[in-house]
Amino acid sequence: MDTNKIIKNILKGIRVELDDEFDRNFDREAFFDRPWAPHSPNYHPTSGTLLTRTSALRKSLFPGKINGNALSYASSKPYAALPYLIFPIQVI
Repeated sequence: MDTNKIIKNILKGIRVELDDEFDRNFDREAFFDRPWAPHSPNYHPTSGTLLTRTSALRKSLFPGKINGNALSYASSKPYAALPYLIFPIQVI
């Protein structure tokens, strides 16, 4: 198996795990291990949190896309500070 095919297979496996982790961020109300900052001390939602009430942001995330040796994520929502999140994979 050539190196490029090995890298692509590794990226596919990482993508599956990261897709799941991005979705679980909404259940944890955190970005991986960093809790989301409160919107405002005066914000008291009646159901859910600001980022989970409508699920619009959660649904806007595109699955990871493999670009060469990088895995990138994007959101269609302009308020998502995630126009493109790229995880480059370096081969040593």
